[in-house]
Amino acid sequence: MSEGTGILTLLGFTPGEIVGVLQPLAILAGGIWVLVTFRNSNRIKSIEILIALEEEYREHIPMLLEIECDYDVKVKPLLVEERNGALSSENRKTLNTLDETLRHFVICAQIRNQGIGRGLLDVTYQYYLGMLYSSSRPELKAYIDHYWPHLRTWATALQSPQASLAQRLFGPAVRIPDRPRGPDSA
Repeated sequence: MSEGTGILTLLGFTPGEIVGVLQPLAILAGGIWVLVTFRNSNRIKSIEILIALEEEYREHIPMLLEIECDYDVKVKPLLVEERNGALSSENRKTLNTLDETLRHFVICAQIRNQGIGRGLLDVTYQYYLGMLYSSSRPELKAYIDHYWPHLRTWATALQSPQASLAQRLFGPAVRIPDRPRGPDSA
């Protein structure tokens, strides 16, 4: 009998009992290490995603400024033409730019729904969502209602704090209707 085995026997433990206790502890410690590493990795990925969103957001500032400052002159007539199905080629290009801007917000909503930067995205985009989905811009609100329901869901959740957490997290499933595009759109 070796000296190490003798000490274990004196303490009342056999080598098999020691292995039986240490193996689950090693698995538990490994699991905790994996979770901590995963969490840190996800935090880094979240930051990278938010930085990429910020860079993309900068491309949409001109359209957001048109909506904010020149809505009645530039955006409202465009949306009225779209509703009536009488868009000129130039206005179709402008509408595509508006759609790209709204698509950015939908991408942010999808990322938010995955739990990545939820609070930060809400704080960052609350002003713009309130501006885009506002009763003071009924044409834009109707356009969003019709073509961008995911955006409507996020904007409504931010505007109504009395909604339960479950309602804000798991809003109703929505279908996005198709919108006919002209030959100039890609």
